[in-house]
Amino acid sequence: IDGAEVGDWTVTRADGSSYQQTWTFPSRQQCMSCHTSTAGHVLGLKTHQLNGDLFYPGTGITANQLESWDHLDIFDQPLPAVDQLRKARPLNDLTASAEDRVMAYLDANCSSCHRPNGVQGAFDARYSTPLDQKGLVNEPTIGMNSPMGQLVVTPGDTLGSELWVRDSRPNGVTGSMPPLGKALVHDAYMDVLTEWIMTLDANTFAQDYTPLYLKVFLQGPYAAGEMGDHLRASGLVPENDPYSALGLHVAPAGDGIVYPHTLAGDLERRVIDWLLVELRDPLDDTQVLETYGALLLNDGTVIDPQGGPLRIGTTSGSFFVAVRHRNHLGAMTAQPRTFTGQPVVLDLSDPDTPVHGFEPTVDMGGGTMALWAGDGNLDGQVKYTGSDNDRDRLLQAIGGVVPTQTIGGYLSEDLNLDGLVKYTGAANDRDLILQNIGGSVPTQVRVEQLP
Repeated sequence: IDGAEVGDWTVTRADGSSYQQTWTFPSRQQCMSCHTSTAGHVLGLKTHQLNGDLFYPGTGITANQLESWDHLDIFDQPLPAVDQLRKARPLNDLTASAEDRVMAYLDANCSSCHRPNGVQGAFDARYSTPLDQKGLVNEPTIGMNSPMGQLVVTPGDTLGSELWVRDSRPNGVTGSMPPLGKALVHDAYMDVLTEWIMTLDANTFAQDYTPLYLKVFLQGPYAAGEMGDHLRASGLVPENDPYSALGLHVAPAGDGIVYPHTLAGDLERRVIDWLLVELRDPLDDTQVLETYGALLLNDGTVIDPQGGPLRIGTTSGSFFVAVRHRNHLGAMTAQPRTFTGQPVVLDLSDPDTPVHGFEPTVDMGGGTMALWAGDGNLDGQVKYTGSDNDRDRLLQAIGGVVPTQTIGGYLSEDLNLDGLVKYTGAANDRDLILQNIGGSVPTQVRVEQLP
C-alpha cells in the first residue's frame, strides 16, 4: 500500500472469548525505513537463531533445526558441527546468562536498524559483535526522542538506561521502542534486561572520553524553530569534514567522514552542515588545544560524524568550548566547562547560557539564539563595504556583472545555506550581511567574539 492504514479486528481466543485489536499496516516508505540495503532488505532468520532444538510433531522427535535441514539436503554445502556455530539463547533458557539472552533478543528484534550505517543506529545490536564493541554500556544516545545526556545502558540503573526506558514504554507513548508495530511491552524480556543491567560492573565499562551534548543554531537557514536542510536534500553536504581543507584543525578527532546513509535519510532529524568544535585552554582562551569536526542537525543537535554526541577524548580537565562555521561568526562559552567522563550538556541556543563577548549570538525570537550569518570569507567579520568585504564576494561568485544571476553549490557565499548564491531577489544572501551590521550604516562591521 502507498499510505499507512489502520484497521480494527476482532480476535477470538482458543477459549471462545474475543477482543478488539487495532492493527497498523505500514506504508511502503515506512517499510523501507527498516528494510534497507544495509540490513539486506529481507529481515530474515539467521543461522545462530536456528541453531537449537525443535519439536517436530509429525514424527514426535526433538532435533536440532540445522541438523534436520542438513539431513534433508536443504543446504548447498556441508554443515559444520553445530556446536562450533553461534547459538542464540531464548529468554527462558536459564542455562544461559542474562547477557547472552539479552544480546540474542536485541539481535532478533533490533539489529536491522541498530547496526553500523543503520537507521539512526546508535549502537550495534548484531549478535556477532562483542559487547565491548556494541556501543551499549556507558555509551551516549543519539536519535529521535532520546534526551540529551542519557546513556544507552547505565550499569546498575534501569531508569538511567535509555534502552530500558524506551523498551518499557507501551505502544502510543512518545519514544516507545520499537517505534512501529508495537502492541505491548514484552514483560519476559524486560525482566531479563533488568537483571542484566542491575548486575553490570560499572568499572568494567569505564570510558576514556566525555560525551558532549551540544546544541546550536545557525541564523542563515533558521526559520520557525528549525533549520532548513536544503544542502542535504540537494546532495551538497560533503561526506568529508571541510574544515581540514580550510586548515582550521589543530588536533582532529575521529576520521571526519560521515556515513552516506546519515546524509541520505529523510528523517525527523536531518543534517544541515558541518561545524567545527574547539576546546580552548582554560588559562588562555586564545589557545586552541583540540578540534572536532561535527554534523549539525535541523533541530540544533550537534553529533559526531559516525553518530552520537561528540566524544571528547578526556575524562579530566576544563576547557572553553567554541563553535565555528564556514560562513557564520563563531561563539565560545564564557567560562570553561569541566569534562569528567559524565555527559556534558551545552545549549548555545539558550539565552541563559553564558557566552563570551558582546552580542556574540543573534536573537531569533522565542527564546532562541543563533550564530550570526555573513562571514563569507571566514575572517571573523561581517562587512558590507571596504576591503575584503563579504558583499563583494557574493557578486564575484555569481559572475561579477549581472546581479540577478545565481550559482548553486556548496559555497561559502551561500549564507542562508539554501544551495544557491543570490545577490538580489527573494531569499538573497546579501540582505543578511546588511541586516547583521545594523541595516542602515553600510560601513559598520560586526566582529566575531572569539578571542
